[in-house]
Amino acid sequence: MGIHIKNASSDGISIDAAGSNAVNIASSSYGINIKSAGAYGIYINSAQSDGININSATLCGIKIKEAGDNGIHIENAEKYGIRARGKQGGGRFESADSYNYALHVISESESSENKALCVKGLSTFTGLAISDYGFASKLSNDSLVFSVSSPNMEIFTSGTGKLNNGTATIQFDNKFSTSIARDGTLIKIIVTPCEPPAGLLYVYNKSHLSFDVNLQPIPGLENCSKDISFDWMAIGRKK
Repeated sequence: MGIHIKNASSDGISIDAAGSNAVNIASSSYGINIKSAGAYGIYINSAQSDGININSATLCGIKIKEAGDNGIHIENAEKYGIRARGKQGGGRFESADSYNYALHVISESESSENKALCVKGLSTFTGLAISDYGFASKLSNDSLVFSVSSPNMEIFTSGTGKLNNGTATIQFDNKFSTSIARDGTLIKIIVTPCEPPAGLLYVYNKSHLSFDVNLQPIPGLENCSKDISFDWMAIGRKK
C-alpha cells in the first residue's frame, strides 16, 4: 500500500501547504487506505498543483472507511482537488445514511467559469440528485441549456403523427412505455396540428403503451383535410 492508516485520533493525513502535488503515489494496491480517523480522513489546505495524484492503484486509489468529519477535505488546489480515472469508474462515494451527502462539492463563486463539479462523459445516478439551481447541458457552441423542473418525477417523449380518415394511433417507444406508471390518467398528451384541420383534434384511449387521436368535424370546414399531420408530446409519471 502507498499509505495505510489504521486509527487516527485526529486527521488521518494533514498537509498545510505543498509546492507541487500534496500527495503523489506512482503505483500500489491501495493508494491511500484510512480505516478510521477522528476528524478529517485527509485534509489539504493548499496545493500548487493537484491535491492528490495517484498514478496507478490495482484496487482503490483512496479508501476511507470511517471519518469523524469529512473523508477528504481539500481547501485550495491550483488545479484539481482530486483527479481520478479508473477502469470501473473515476470515483465511488457512498453515504452511511440518508441524511448525509456521499459527495459534497462547493464552488466559491457562482460564475460559470468556476465550476464546483465538472463531469465529462456519461454519468449514472442510482439515487436522487439535488441541485439548488437546476441542471444544465453545454451545446456545441458552448451555450448552456437547462433541464425542465417539475414537482413530480416525469418523463417526456415526442414525435409526429398523421391522421388517416380523421383518426390515428400513436405507439410509444419501448423505453418510454416501460419507464412510466401504467395508470393512463397520469399521462398527459399535447397535440398540435401542422396544417389546417377540418375540425377539432382530441386525445382518447391513453395508456402507458399508446394513445389515439381523433378529429371532430366542424361544419364549415369541409374543405379542410381530415388526413393532416400533427406534432405530439407525451408526459408520463416515472415509475
